[in-house]
Amino acid sequence: DELREVDPVMAERLHPRNARKIKRSLQVYYMTGKPHSQHVHEQSKYQLRYPQHVLLFLDADRDCLNQRLDSRIDKMLQRGLRQEIEAFNSSAQEQES
Repeated sequence: DELREVDPVMAERLHPRNARKIKRSLQVYYMTGKPHSQHVHEQSKYQLRYPQHVLLFLDADRDCLNQRLDSRIDKMLQRGLRQEIEAFNSSAQEQES
């Protein structure tokens, strides 16, 4: 098991059939060189901005959600998202030089 080799703490925490979270943990490791569990531990040291909070988990039909996201992205592209990103990149490159 690949995750168990690079991050045994997270491998123990995650259900073996939760492919999405296992993939994400491996991605974090390969992008940063540090186990995902170490990132989680380091982040737990910080105080929340709003100490009294509520977390909500919503369950949506995946096909419906994907259609809504595709529609939202299409509208953003029609309104100039690509041009905005290109302008931002040009500005950032000018500031770097």
